[in-house]
Amino acid sequence: MTRCGEAVRGVVIGGTGVFGSRLVAGLRRMPEGRVLVASRSPGGDVVPDRTARDMAQRLSAARPGIVIVAAEPFQAYGDDPYALVRAAIACRP
Repeated sequence: MTRCGEAVRGVVIGGTGVFGSRLVAGLRRMPEGRVLVASRSPGGDVVPDRTARDMAQRLSAARPGIVIVAAEPFQAYGDDPYALVRAAIACRP
């Protein structure tokens, strides 16, 4: 992933799941790919707490140039099913 010739750090939320892990593997094969995995499962580089009010700040701390949400949309997110997606949007550079 590049932006005008420079490497861009990406964060893949749900990067240890079926779809997300394939996406991460493909991105990491790119020579300029710098990808972090955000997952509630072990093995993630970033552990997003979808119940935390400062979720956007936590994602922003990874300094991503792009955030990809590959988390399953049918998981139980309680009263705010789009909190994770809004946090990803809020941490844009």
